[in-house]
Amino acid sequence: MEQNNIAKLNVVITGATSELRRETTHQLVARKHQVTGIIQYKKSTKNEPTKGFV
Repeated sequence: MEQNNIAKLNVVITGATSELRRETTHQLVARKHQVTGIIQYKKSTKNEPTKGFV
């Protein structure tokens, strides 16, 4: 059996809610890398929903 010698990365992604960064995160996790996403949380001033990354 051949061993896979590809290094696993610890990655921090800023602005993790953008579409490109979200797709990048999914692809890195699928390749077994450790990914942390950083988002800016904006508290709603009205009754409008706030956006976040789960």
